[in-house]
Amino acid sequence: MKKQVELDARDQRMLELLSGGVDNKVIAKKMGYTEGTMRVYLHDLYRKIGVRNKTAAVVWHFDRTGVRKAGAMPPAALPAGPTTEECFGDYAQRANLHSALGAMNMFLGPFGRLWQVAARLKGGGTEDGTEARRRATRALWEALLYGDSTSAPPSKPELESPTEIVLRAVLALVTGQKRTADAVITRMVRRGKDQPRIPESERTLVLALRDAIAGEDDALACLRHLATEKSSPTLLRQVAVVALFHAYRARKDPDRARDAANALCAMAEDTRQHLQAMGERPLYRSADVPMPLRTTPRSLASYLKKLGGARLATVEE
Repeated sequence: MKKQVELDARDQRMLELLSGGVDNKVIAKKMGYTEGTMRVYLHDLYRKIGVRNKTAAVVWHFDRTGVRKAGAMPPAALPAGPTTEECFGDYAQRANLHSALGAMNMFLGPFGRLWQVAARLKGGGTEDGTEARRRATRALWEALLYGDSTSAPPSKPELESPTEIVLRAVLALVTGQKRTADAVITRMVRRGKDQPRIPESERTLVLALRDAIAGEDDALACLRHLATEKSSPTLLRQVAVVALFHAYRARKDPDRARDAANALCAMAEDTRQHLQAMGERPLYRSADVPMPLRTTPRSLASYLKKLGGARLATVEE
């Protein structure tokens, strides 16, 4: 049984506008709010109905009202269908980077599979707090791939590592949370006594992303340089590619957004191949389809006979 959700008039109106394919700016105007206030109300709505983003909210609304069953879903609310010979970047644009990457996400971002393997090979347990830090940082990374700040863990400025601070700034920028982004950038630039040091290259990435979203082409070129510079740390290059993907989408440049997504997929595949060369099988340990524990060839043959005399060629008598 589905959980009953109490929606007020504002929630209902937002769902109706979202379902009509209206973007956040227009929704804010129609409802008489600023864009910042509108984002807060939308995020509250997503939490209330238990979804991550706009697309999921629309699907939830149609399931609840029965519009999908009636076949009356407005075309504008439907995500674009697959194109001919769709590539990774195409799918990432009509879904999100996280959904497109799937299990390959484990090869990217902070505390990814390469880090886990290295920690295991070094032997011994992890230091106190490492696992909690890993989970929090991975959650921020995955929220960035989703392009949805509602799935990010709450901010704890006094406890955050430099990597978390950078990821939170990038996430705030790509999700249009200007006030949050400005606050985090201020922390990065005007480092207080107890604030962790942010490397210059990472500060450059965040500031360039801010300017790229504002329309600076040179800022995009700067992000590309950070993404392709071989001397840059691997994580920095990966975050720069994700930032480029979101920046190109914000500028309605699907071709370059697709290429950025494809570059990220190639990075994940490079890591997978590297791990495989080390003798690791990160995606699976066995390719065999498992048999139920208490099933034998004889019991399976008896079961098939009970169904009507069917027989499988692989069943040994």
